Amino acid sequence: MSKKKILIVEDEPLLRKNIVEILNTLKLWNVLDVSNANKALEILEELQPDLIISDYKMPGINGLEFLGIVREHHKMKTTPFIFLTAKMDIILDIDDDKTSILYKPFSFKVLVQHINTVMQNAV
Repeated sequence: MSKKKILIVEDEPLLRKNIVEILNTLKLWNVLDVSNANKALEILEELQPDLIISDYKMPGINGLEFLGIVREHHKMKTTPFIFLTAKMDIILDIDDDKTSILYKPFSFKVLVQHINTVMQNAV
């Protein structure tokens, strides 16, 4: 059975690097990362990730706009999506049980637990 694919979309280089290193250390998933939503859109069709973890506030296309584009894609209507944000007042007004929020700062243990929960619920 092939490993599930996770796409990390985060504009903060150090945070993105740390997330990728932690997830790769676990060797549970294939992890690919990009620095913004535009780059993610370039590879989305080919990659077909099983989970997208995206910063909420990014330059250019923000996370919410990115989610809207992803959800328009027929093959990714139900792809689980985790927003990362430091803004505690972000509340998703989306009728979408495949989208969740993880507030920064978070521990990597919490991130991994959240990913495991999302992946189990996606089956």
